[in-house]
Amino acid sequence: MEEALAKIRPHTTSNLAHQKAPANLLQALESTFQEKHTDRTPTAYFAALITTLDGSIQKKETSLGDGDVLPAELYLLALVAPFVPPPVIQTNLNTLLSLTAPLFPALMAHAPPLRSQLTLYNAVFRALDKSQLDVSAVRQSFASILQLCLDPRPKVRKKAADIVKDVLSFPPSPLIRHPYAQRVAEWAHIALQQASSGALPKSKSSGKGSDTPAAETAIHLLAFLRPVLPNLPLDAIPPITTTLLTLPRLGNPYLSQAAYSILSDLFTASTTTGTASAIEQIPAVLNAILESPPAKTDNSISPSWIRVLGDAMFAYHVADASACAAEFNKVWKTVWSYFETKHPQTRKAVAESLALLTRCITSSIIKDSISDGETGKSPLRSIISQITKALDSLAFASAMQELLSVISALISNLGVRVDPAKSTTATEALLMPLVSKIADLRVQKGFEHKEAADAVLSTAMRVVGPAVLLAAIPLNLEPSDRQAGKEPRAFLLPMLNQPHPSLLGHFVSYFVPMSERMFNLQQKADSEGRQSEAKVWSVLVAQIWTGFAGYCHAPSDIKTALTPAFSQLLSQLLYSQPDLRPPVLRGLKALIESNNVIASQVDTDMGESSTPDNAITPEQASQNLAFLKTQVESWFAVFFNVFGSVDRDNRGMVGDVIGVWAGLAEKQDIAKAYRKVVDLFRQSLQQSDNGNTTAMTQDLLILLIPFLDAQDVAALFSTCLAQEVLCHKDNGVQKRGYKILAKLLEKGKVEEDALQTFQHVAGSAYRESMTSVDGFTRGPNGRIKFNKDTKKRRRENEDEDGDVEMADGAATATKKNKRPMDPKLGHEFKAKKAGGDVKKGGVDPYAYMSLSQAAKKKGRNRTGIAGKRS
Repeated sequence: MEEALAKIRPHTTSNLAHQKAPANLLQALESTFQEKHTDRTPTAYFAALITTLDGSIQKKETSLGDGDVLPAELYLLALVAPFVPPPVIQTNLNTLLSLTAPLFPALMAHAPPLRSQLTLYNAVFRALDKSQLDVSAVRQSFASILQLCLDPRPKVRKKAADIVKDVLSFPPSPLIRHPYAQRVAEWAHIALQQASSGALPKSKSSGKGSDTPAAETAIHLLAFLRPVLPNLPLDAIPPITTTLLTLPRLGNPYLSQAAYSILSDLFTASTTTGTASAIEQIPAVLNAILESPPAKTDNSISPSWIRVLGDAMFAYHVADASACAAEFNKVWKTVWSYFETKHPQTRKAVAESLALLTRCITSSIIKDSISDGETGKSPLRSIISQITKALDSLAFASAMQELLSVISALISNLGVRVDPAKSTTATEALLMPLVSKIADLRVQKGFEHKEAADAVLSTAMRVVGPAVLLAAIPLNLEPSDRQAGKEPRAFLLPMLNQPHPSLLGHFVSYFVPMSERMFNLQQKADSEGRQSEAKVWSVLVAQIWTGFAGYCHAPSDIKTALTPAFSQLLSQLLYSQPDLRPPVLRGLKALIESNNVIASQVDTDMGESSTPDNAITPEQASQNLAFLKTQVESWFAVFFNVFGSVDRDNRGMVGDVIGVWAGLAEKQDIAKAYRKVVDLFRQSLQQSDNGNTTAMTQDLLILLIPFLDAQDVAALFSTCLAQEVLCHKDNGVQKRGYKILAKLLEKGKVEEDALQTFQHVAGSAYRESMTSVDGFTRGPNGRIKFNKDTKKRRRENEDEDGDVEMADGAATATKKNKRPMDPKLGHEFKAKKAGGDVKKGGVDPYAYMSLSQAAKKKGRNRTGIAGKRS
């Protein structure tokens, strides 16, 4: 509030009357506050303004000109009211209403004070409780504000609409819906009926090329209705929906677009909030919309009309899937007929609506299409045939990108299993010829929509998996394929790195041999000096192994695919192929995490899993985890060796995998791994110049801390308290030692005496570092001195030591000379005029001394703080 008032105060000298009047009034109020020693609180301002308004009305000073006092009072009241505590407004409600409510008729012709009055009432309505909302004057004021929602003045209309929206959005506690919601719904319904019949009064504002008065007012009404609809009673929605469908008959394109857009929003909200009353109207709405289609050349109404069809169908599917299926083919044909338009927004609306319609395909529609055969005439077969022909049609050339997005949505929504006992999906059974056709288009030289085609193929890869997709669309990457004239499809390899239903065994049997052949080709090309070709094969091998993680998302064949031979291959790649190490680590991490997620997705109440159709069951995931537990010990050895062989910057990913596998390991596996690491840690402490090994083992210990039992925690705590760790010559070892101690203390399993020991040993370690041969000592004057046998450290810190010496000044030089300073030294340089310098405490403020030759030579060798020789 103070920030807003501060902007008004400077206008006391303004030449504009509507700015000067509020500023003068505010100055007068604050002068009164100062005289009476009143704090400038919102309540004080509110009370003073009410008193001032009462006086103005009693004196009949009700003029509403720019410089008059009444508009200034309303303006300041509107500014202060939102900050006034609600109990204050509730207490003074009768006084406030008696003063301001009678002003509405006079304010109608004056927009600025009317807007101030509306802002004031916004704060008043939101502060009232349920009982006060039934007061007659309150209800009448709200009715006046409702009428202003159709005012021809935009600012007034918006202010009134905002009040209604805010009031309905914040009902008084403990109500869920505001008591005025029903009244607003009835008023909106009556206003819509009047607009539809043309019975509304003519608007005062008619712009250039004005529309009919009814249509113009209806546009204002729909703009008001859109944000208010979610807060209206559910039983009030059907009559409003019915009336909205009659508005396009007025012939106004903006009105039709707004009406369809509101209907679309209404159906979208019904799918998320379960608005049953809106869903009951869907059959009637569908019939009414289908009976009044816009012309295909009408680019203003068509997008909204098409979107409302898609939203209505999806809401219908959520409410009654079988009834929606009966209308599916009819609505699809209607929407599809607009696909050939040249208007981009209409094509986009068609694609969005058809994508929603693909979500309305039921299992009965799918089964009918599969049983019908490839030459059948079922609705879904007809749709697939229609899409396939459109890919080659010149009429759909401009809509190719939108058409491909519809195909992608169709592939995604047909990814359900036809038979629960089999892994075949509806996409595999019905759409693979269409997917193959898109792959052929993708490799054509003149094809311009490669990104959209890649999105379709990526969706197919995710739904059916590489095993099915590559059987229909071969990669054709090897020399034999090129010699046969087959077009390569290397663009499919980056799509492997996403979860899909193919088994891990497919990667082992298909991609592992392929990568080995490509690696041999790379070696051969490299040895023969064909560096470009070698690089190509290297990139292909890397892309193949990047897709390894996609096969590791909860495959059902872990027991048979993760054989000792394949595990050995993975270990060799981790050891010897740095470029392939990250994808292999991601895959091994995904094996654990994906199975953990599915194993935990069991509804405890129903006893059924919530996994998608292509995922394994929680029981299978638990079996996979049990098998992987048997592999933990051997994989720990591999991970630890790799962790020790890579540099510190590349240990993060290996550490993440160790942490994930450690969460799966049994206690005995953790204890065994811990003993190996801690033994290596202790051995490295006894060896000289072995800081890297010590730091590496400490990093491993930090990873294992969350999984250690109490006995191992206490032993590790004692080990890290040793001076060999805390006083190690490698600062990194020291820091890791303290980090381990901190994490062990956070674990809460360290005894109290261990903490006291830590404090004692830490203090001993600090004192040892202060007096050790390689450390430093502190002289009697507080100066830090390095020991004589640390010449290297002294040379490295020579500049810093020089700065410290210079900071000590003449006192240090005097101590080194061990001669008393002559009190008359520099006496001849004192000021002889004006009585000399001012003395404080009997000490001369300045002394000027000439330097000896030795001091001058010494000064030349000094280094200053800025690093320059003096």
